Amino acid sequence: MQCSLREYGRWTAGRVLCSALCGCGGFRMRKRVLSFQAPTSFRQRHRNAGLSPWCAIVVPAGVAASPSSSSKLEGPSQEEQKGKYISKKLLPPLVKHVKLSMDFPEDEVPDTSSGSLLHQFQSSVPVDVPIHPCIQEVIKREWRDADKILLRFMAKLYPLQDMAYVLLDLVPIDSFVASLVGRTSLGEDAVIRDSVDKNVDVSLKKAYAGTHLALRAGIYGTYFAQSLLSDLKALNSALDGSSDCSELMSLIVRQADFLLDISLDVVRALALAEGACVSAHRNLILWDWKTDTAQRASASWLPFQGNVVFGV
Repeated sequence: MQCSLREYGRWTAGRVLCSALCGCGGFRMRKRVLSFQAPTSFRQRHRNAGLSPWCAIVVPAGVAASPSSSSKLEGPSQEEQKGKYISKKLLPPLVKHVKLSMDFPEDEVPDTSSGSLLHQFQSSVPVDVPIHPCIQEVIKREWRDADKILLRFMAKLYPLQDMAYVLLDLVPIDSFVASLVGRTSLGEDAVIRDSVDKNVDVSLKKAYAGTHLALRAGIYGTYFAQSLLSDLKALNSALDGSSDCSELMSLIVRQADFLLDISLDVVRALALAEGACVSAHRNLILWDWKTDTAQRASASWLPFQGNVVFGV
């Protein structure tokens, strides 16, 4: 890859979360800046012509995977910004294949006798993926033990470097904001005294640490999905003349393409969740700031840079 793990960790720590907190909903990256782009060959990412794609990974068709070609991270080109579409007919076979491979029960035939608005809405949805019972049990178990401390060994599974690790800690507010509200009861080392507020503070820190760990896992998933897609496209090109393998390989490539979309969406959603945790924590610290609501809201949404609760 052109972008090292260290460089991407720094980029994720600063740019992703700062953009999420500013409410951009995506990056508007200049061409000289390295960026992931969502694989626009699978679906249209931005339906508004005025928005450039948040992220897409450019993989030249029919080119073998190599650090200098298929895994290269590039900015969006003018052609890619126009948006590409995938037929909705291609997604149901992928979902059906997943259900069969994971022993999901057969889909029940919906009752159309009522003709309700709910049925009309459900019929407009092309596909749906149920939550596997094993996944449901994992989610419910984590919800039941929401107060537990994040397992330390999990944080070692997806190591990042430098700035990325700073995001794990919500440190006291910096001197910039302290001077901004210095004439109030808020000091540079703000202390939360109320017991309920302290519990909220601890919960926000746990939520932030959890979303950050998931974001790191999403980053790793994006790396491996990109590498897998590159290798599968190269293999599909090599087996192009074999009729026995062509249909299966085509299905595998589409699954890898969709997996790449999913992993990038996970990164984006978790970055927004991290930003929300930071904003909530700032609001908690600014609770006693004697000012109007608009100024307090503006301070809570200052660009976040990762090393302090309030960015400078």
